[in-house]
Amino acid sequence: GREGDTRHFNYLQTEFKKRLADGGEVHYTLQIQFEPSAPGESLEVYNIGREWNSASWHDVAHVTLFRILHADVAEQLLFNVANLPECMELPEPISFADYRSIGYMRREIYLGSQRARGMTMRYGALSPARSTTATMTYVFTVDTVNTKQGGYDGHAQVIFLGSRGETGALKLDRNRIMSKDFLEGEKSTFRLAAEDVGELWAVRLNLASKRTAGSSG
Repeated sequence: GREGDTRHFNYLQTEFKKRLADGGEVHYTLQIQFEPSAPGESLEVYNIGREWNSASWHDVAHVTLFRILHADVAEQLLFNVANLPECMELPEPISFADYRSIGYMRREIYLGSQRARGMTMRYGALSPARSTTATMTYVFTVDTVNTKQGGYDGHAQVIFLGSRGETGALKLDRNRIMSKDFLEGEKSTFRLAAEDVGELWAVRLNLASKRTAGSSG
């Protein structure tokens, strides 16, 4: 940071979270800029550092944010330059010195970098505090398909994610001796006591790699 600046490097995220936690809202206007290309124009048109003086801006959407989502939910909304409609595509570069190589490299590396940022979000300033006081009972049902060798009898865990944080990993096991959980064509229901995560936003299911015929997951 700048000399003499004693603020934490993540102070903007902390301030952003506090504004929403205090009931405030954050407003954005999403805009897009177009500049028509001319026949025979050089590759300079792809220079992202060049100012488009003649191009006009157009409002695309007005966005209002009013609460912090859990990191696992927000991860799915992260920007990816390769996430384009069918009518658009990234131009292919001819060398690393080509201005177009910037978009190409971003397309290749964004997925990995977003996974890394997701870990930071999950345990960093934007992750809601985990509740350790109130508890509740979750009813979780697994309806398996009725196909041959579509079964599963390995270890299974579920994590509930919500507005107050997340539960720990909860084991899915009805402790049956003569049968298995997750049989093909079977509906398995579990009642799980855990922390109250508030409004439920997502469910993460973790499965071990073991799969056998005659059981499902």
